[in-house]
Amino acid sequence: METNIGQLKEILIHRLVDQGMGPNMIPGFIRSLANTFTYHPHMNFQLANDRMQQMGWGDFELNYFTYRLALECLEACGLNKSEYKSAQWFENNFMLNSDSTTIKNQI
Repeated sequence: METNIGQLKEILIHRLVDQGMGPNMIPGFIRSLANTFTYHPHMNFQLANDRMQQMGWGDFELNYFTYRLALECLEACGLNKSEYKSAQWFENNFMLNSDSTTIKNQI
């Protein structure tokens, strides 16, 4: 069964929340992670965590599954490793709806 991008994003957001990240922090975290991939396209899981901590996300550490899920979501949403996306793109694509159970599907 094929999973669509909306389902992947919802799973990612819920995993981040379950790991202790506030929903309002998710767009900034995803934007930081995407920027890290832009500058280090071949980075592995440990390097991703190191870079995120250097960028000020020291209270949060990705586990491997969440890292792979985030990478999959970013690629599925059209983020190429050398492509720039505005902050608004992340805010529109990685936000919880007001009921905190589903995400916006604006691509």
